[in-house]
Amino acid sequence: MSLLIDLQRDGDVTLQEQIYRFIRDRILDGSYRNGFQLPSTRELAQSLKIARNTAMLAYDWLTTEGYIETRRGAGTFVCETLTDMEVPAEPRQAAVRRRNSALLRKVARYETPVLISRTTKRPRFDFWYGKPDARLFPGSVWRRLTLENLSHAAAVNFSDYGDQAGNFALRQAIAEHLGRVRGLFVRPDQIIVTAGAQEGLNIVGRLFVSADTTFHIEDPGYGAVASVMESYGAEIAPVPVDGDGLCVECLPESGQTLVYTTPSHQFPTGAVLSLARRQALIDWAERTDAFIIEDDYDSEIVFDRPPLAALASIDRCERVIYLGSFSKVIGAGIRLGYLVLPASLVSAAIAVKSLGSYGNPWLDQAILADFMREGHFQAHLRRVRTAYRARRDVLLRALAVGLGPEVEVSGQEGGLHVLCRLPPHLGPASALAAKAWEAGVGLYTPEQAGVRTHAAHFGDRALVMGYAALQEDEIERAISRVAACLDGTAAG
Repeated sequence: MSLLIDLQRDGDVTLQEQIYRFIRDRILDGSYRNGFQLPSTRELAQSLKIARNTAMLAYDWLTTEGYIETRRGAGTFVCETLTDMEVPAEPRQAAVRRRNSALLRKVARYETPVLISRTTKRPRFDFWYGKPDARLFPGSVWRRLTLENLSHAAAVNFSDYGDQAGNFALRQAIAEHLGRVRGLFVRPDQIIVTAGAQEGLNIVGRLFVSADTTFHIEDPGYGAVASVMESYGAEIAPVPVDGDGLCVECLPESGQTLVYTTPSHQFPTGAVLSLARRQALIDWAERTDAFIIEDDYDSEIVFDRPPLAALASIDRCERVIYLGSFSKVIGAGIRLGYLVLPASLVSAAIAVKSLGSYGNPWLDQAILADFMREGHFQAHLRRVRTAYRARRDVLLRALAVGLGPEVEVSGQEGGLHVLCRLPPHLGPASALAAKAWEAGVGLYTPEQAGVRTHAAHFGDRALVMGYAALQEDEIERAISRVAACLDGTAAG
């Protein structure tokens, strides 16, 4: 045990008085509360490299004035009942927070993304969106690849920085995968490995956003994206979404502009951007000198149609920045994603990434590279598609039986969630969600799921329902519980 006291050994104040003042001030400002244990005089002398007698004199001084006390066989402590002084009612940290209130008001404007974590209390049957089933994680293969990479790991992997753009083998595997599955043929040096999609968004924000930047986002859309860009100073402009995705005709014809879209499975409606609008969006970006951020959200989980080519695959004018991650197929805990950039932006993006971090952990990247190169990723993708299709089918049947055929469902062709619109006679969605929670079922309105909209788009009639993490029998039992809640939530 030691105290970090910066002693001035050649000053006018003696060492014992410096020690006395340091401890006294920490007691008075609340840093050392009643009962706080101090180091012994021997420990203090050794840590400060002073004579033990100096430490003893300082402690004697503090004891005489009633600041500290020695308990035989236990040690030296701040007095439980202080005399001849008034201890502040709150610690120094609280006073500092008050003085920094202006700064705190500025910081408080930032929004924390709506996430689910294992530390959050969850209901027995949870329809949280975007959560894959942890029971399907390929643990045995992942464990083997981990041990193999550790067994032949050179010391350089631990002691040196890796490539700031990411493990080259992983970037090569991603490039091959995108060409095969998404029709996007790029070079590995156009790819930057990120800590999930969120870091990719921050890189783009730092690259492009300034005080006069307008950031167009789908309405309704992913609120965390807007929060990121607002933190860099962008003005958020909503663009409506319909059954064919983003309404391109609503975009402006001038201005320093970025547009964010989820064309393969729009969040939260599940709409797919039509081919005509994809081409119109590319043409608009070229015409207005704008950039498009394509978040290929949920693109690889498809059921009733073949996977669509990425929007970036038809980009011939280098206007699309492609954003991907492994969170939905493998799991959010892996914290690996990637950016695919036009060649002209790569060096600047790497520089921006290096300002926040000097790269991602080498082991996770090496494991994922082997996982993809050996064909395990494709096998896992086929496995989860089959499992999630069965769960989707059970959910649609259960909703029709338990809530009635009037319930409208969209986005069921793929992804990990559907959007349900309730008929008026079932009452408000928020009321049903509250009752369901009491019954052990997690239902979420768009607002609770982190959706941002600038209009009364859903009118408290919608629920965002993720089904991937629940097995078929769990889905049936959960919807039965929801159906039993309807009597208490139906409109009177």
